[in-house]
Amino acid sequence: MERETVVNEDASGDVVAMRLQIQQLKKEVSHLRAFVNGKSENLDNEIGTCCCTA
Repeated sequence: MERETVVNEDASGDVVAMRLQIQQLKKEVSHLRAFVNGKSENLDNEIGTCCCTA
């Protein structure tokens, strides 16, 4: 019986992408919390430009 060696995928790029996504989501949560708390002064412009893009 012969078995083929399986090499794990390199996930380092995925980790970096996920960290960036987490930072972006944290920023969006922060803006939305401020909006809910009534501090919506410049949030209309900021939410559209920094948080809702993929």
